[in-house]
Amino acid sequence: MDPRQLQNNDELLDYLAWLSKELKAKGKSEIADEVNLASRFSVGSPSEFLHETQQVLRKVRATCSPELTLTQLGDVASVIEQIEVAFKKVGGA
Repeated sequence: MDPRQLQNNDELLDYLAWLSKELKAKGKSEIADEVNLASRFSVGSPSEFLHETQQVLRKVRATCSPELTLTQLGDVASVIEQIEVAFKKVGGA
């Protein structure tokens, strides 16, 4: 999955589902569950969803670098950056 330019929260939700499965397949079940939990915030406030997603993706980046490819880590960083830009546009962070 290539999340280089996500267009909306539905695409972000799809990315989180993919990432959770990928992490679980690589033996990182605990963080995969955290990613899945963050995805559940999609039904609530968009800013809360983005915040929870950003936090868990930072954790993925910090703890899963041995398990993920450089491309996958780049994708995680790209999504974090997209969330930061979204917050700046609406004045949420």
